[in-house]
Amino acid sequence: MRPTSLPRPRRAAQTLIHLLVLTLIGSVTPLLVAAAEPVETKIWGRSSLLIAYDTADLRAGLDFGSYVTADGQDRVNFNPRDTRLGLSATQTKGAWTYKSVFEMDFYGDNASNNLLPRLRLGFVDVSHSSGFALRAGQDWIPIAQQNPGTLDFGILAWGGNLWWRVPQVTVRQKTGELEFLAGMMKHRNSNTQEAEEQMPWFLGRLAWSGLRDGKGLLAIGVGGRSNSLTDTVDSKPVNTDYSAWLVCGEWKLPLGPRLTLNGEVWTGKGIGREFVRYDLDYNRQTRRSLNAKGGFASAAVDLGRGLQANLGGGIDNPADDDLAGIVPPAIFTKNTVLFGNLKWQATEHFGAGFEVMNFTTETGPDDELDGQRFTLGTWFVF
Repeated sequence: MRPTSLPRPRRAAQTLIHLLVLTLIGSVTPLLVAAAEPVETKIWGRSSLLIAYDTADLRAGLDFGSYVTADGQDRVNFNPRDTRLGLSATQTKGAWTYKSVFEMDFYGDNASNNLLPRLRLGFVDVSHSSGFALRAGQDWIPIAQQNPGTLDFGILAWGGNLWWRVPQVTVRQKTGELEFLAGMMKHRNSNTQEAEEQMPWFLGRLAWSGLRDGKGLLAIGVGGRSNSLTDTVDSKPVNTDYSAWLVCGEWKLPLGPRLTLNGEVWTGKGIGREFVRYDLDYNRQTRRSLNAKGGFASAAVDLGRGLQANLGGGIDNPADDDLAGIVPPAIFTKNTVLFGNLKWQATEHFGAGFEVMNFTTETGPDDELDGQRFTLGTWFVF
């Protein structure tokens, strides 16, 4: 006859095993919880509307200031595309910090008036308490990092400011007041030229932040690359080696509690789409990279009571000799932009502003186009 219950020794052994398992679980669980470091998340964004009145035609298809293309009809544009949304996640484990950043806006391609989200930022950053950091993904270009205080979203694109957000891999080492940076960047293959450009930009930067208790900065950056592109000569494909290089200097100088100056100067050749200088990198007819120089300067003045004034300007000046014979004709031989604005931060989150921009675009030795943009904007940032 089969027993209805386990013998007492076996029941005791089973109870002991249960107790040991529960004890083990109770001991290991705190260790597992402690090993899984918490992840800190942050959400930010802004809603924005910019109303712009232009007295001439600016580069077609853009909602931001660039250069004058024709003495066209006055126009008004209501632009909500600078609305943004961002998310970051950060985890610290010992001396290491791991971070992911994602941000989007609505400056992508459009279907009628339906605005599509566009990736602004998307990178992983790994940093150590010693000052070392590795970043991989889409981020702001790692050299020529300064931007003017414009209300206009274009921040002097084609007007002396080198900027963009480009896929990259960079390594940084901060030692005291010095930061060393090295990396490479390249646009993804979105068109034929980018597919032909096999080599990325190789970049380096040295920055010193020893001005006014770390609030000021001086930096120098260098970059270069070489690519072999296929040109057509006498109806035959010919490979042409195009070299590109860039040297730039930048500054941020607080001159007292209410005035800050910043800007950058640069020179080089083959400086194109990775720096928002589309159509100004190569002359495929003469098979030469285009030399150019430029820069901008900007001043921010704190007027108190939430008011800030910004004044500045910039210039983009390609070498005229390199533009000869280019097809289609060069977008300009020189472009100069001046701006002034007044921004009012009514609360920590809500603000508004008004801006005037003047564009002087030379398209030849005796051809000059002028135009103005008047912008009224409002935003809520969180």
